Amino acid sequence: MPIKPNTLKWMIITGSIIAALIISVQLFWLQKIYNYEQKLFNTNVTKSIRALYGTIRLQRDSAFNVTQAIENPRSDLYIIKIEAIPEFTKVSEILAIEFSDFDIFTDCKLGFYDRTLARFVREDYIDIPDANYTSKNNIEIPAFRASYNYIALFFPNRKAYVLKQMYFWILSGGVLIFALIGSAISIFFLYKQRFLNEIQKEFVNNFTHEFKTPLAVLKIAASVIQQPDIIEKPKKLQKYTIIINDQIQHLQDQTQRLLQIAYTEQAALPLIKKLCNVGDIMKKSLDGLAPLIEEKKAVIHLENKLSLPYIQADSAYLLLSFVNILENALKYSRNPNIIIKLENSEKHVCIGIKDNGPGIEKKHQQKIFNKFYRISSGDVQPAKGFGLGLNFVKKIMMAHKATIKVISEPGAGTQFLFKIPIR
Repeated sequence: MPIKPNTLKWMIITGSIIAALIISVQLFWLQKIYNYEQKLFNTNVTKSIRALYGTIRLQRDSAFNVTQAIENPRSDLYIIKIEAIPEFTKVSEILAIEFSDFDIFTDCKLGFYDRTLARFVREDYIDIPDANYTSKNNIEIPAFRASYNYIALFFPNRKAYVLKQMYFWILSGGVLIFALIGSAISIFFLYKQRFLNEIQKEFVNNFTHEFKTPLAVLKIAASVIQQPDIIEKPKKLQKYTIIINDQIQHLQDQTQRLLQIAYTEQAALPLIKKLCNVGDIMKKSLDGLAPLIEEKKAVIHLENKLSLPYIQADSAYLLLSFVNILENALKYSRNPNIIIKLENSEKHVCIGIKDNGPGIEKKHQQKIFNKFYRISSGDVQPAKGFGLGLNFVKKIMMAHKATIKVISEPGAGTQFLFKIPIR
């Protein structure tokens, strides 16, 4: 069973939200793990320093609190308060063992600070197994002036070491995030392709539907004309000749419309502007639709009380626009009653075309100008067509830097309002 477009749309939206939540949770946990690794590093360094105090007497006071003797002025530097400066080699060896026991395998530079000299009297790297002394020759312990002697432990690559401990989590999180992003992009393009396929399918269906009837009529009319005795029936011959001519004209018009739309996809709509009068163009539109107006027994009210100014415009394209709107008004109304108002302001000529048709729901009013969009009820289309006419009208208005607006309510008819610049 095929998935409905709206269902697929909500599935994609829901999936995207879930993917975003998963990525957010993953990033949150990576941050939590990073903070945990930082805290674990601090704890292990503190434990190593406690072990150093337990092995070497660095303070005379037996009740001395080791925790209070440790300062951490920056994330990669630890300061250990001492009374007298001990033997460097012994301290280095003990710390190397303790760091190994507590899984601290990163560069650590050990320094002894003498308060009387106000400088480090000795500094060197601790020989820690598996440590990478990439910066051994060009890194110095940051200066930290104090009024007491202290041992400095400097870890220049602490951040890199902590991130290294998180490699598995970073790698797995990165793979998951890229997989989700890749899936989201793939789904988006699949949805877009499906959407384009649906448009193409709908267009082919409309195209087939639109041309099927005229071709069938032409075939019937042609078979009638081929009858041997048709010459003896001039009225019947004339009738079917007119039918053929009308159907051919209909097919030509629809084909021309398709070609015009296809052309406007490749380049800007070519305008041949000249001085023209909107009132004259509107009358010409009504004259061209006279057979349809008579067939539908339509009532047309043309209100043109003022003398409209001439404008610079492409009269042929404006004619197409008005014919399209009027033709829709005639097709969609059972007993057409159309009111046309022509007015002008200081900078625009304003045209209003109002019908008494079924009206358009608000949710469709902006979409009717989209290419191939046709208002439907279920699988039944209310009128023949490609869904190209209003899209083409909008292109014509945009080319003239004009505006088109629709006002409609279901059951109350539809009104199209045009504002065309005078200059």
